Amino acid sequence: MVVAQNCGLCRVDPANVLVRGARAMLLVPNAPHVSIRDGGHLLVTTMRHVQSRVDFSDEEAREVHQLTVQAARALLNLAWANWINFQENGNWSVDTPAGPHSHTHVYGRWRGSTNQPFGEPLRLPTSAELLATPVPVASPPEITALRRALAES
Repeated sequence: MVVAQNCGLCRVDPANVLVRGARAMLLVPNAPHVSIRDGGHLLVTTMRHVQSRVDFSDEEAREVHQLTVQAARALLNLAWANWINFQENGNWSVDTPAGPHSHTHVYGRWRGSTNQPFGEPLRLPTSAELLATPVPVASPPEITALRRALAES
């Protein structure tokens, strides 16, 4: 398996991992973009350092797809979200020595959100904004609820 030094997605805190597959994992991000009260934010990434989806093996592509669907269903089944947005990023790490590590964000959208108005484009923070005003991370009871919902899906 290819692992890049200094890549945060190659060295994930095991406490953040909700589901670990053979080739990909579903996790709670260290720095969420959307709080649970605004719909939630989960992340799916490959175990192997792959810079772009175009470089996935067929097995990685299937597992990433399955885990993003599982993540979306968990957010919907917990009634934290009324809608789901999927987005692939990697922009913040594109010029780093490790380069980007392909990952898919699963953003829950909640009809009652004031920070992320429902029906409007998702407002993603810049890296500077995220450092200055972090979005609240999932609490231990919320992580337990996520694990339970994922096991049932």
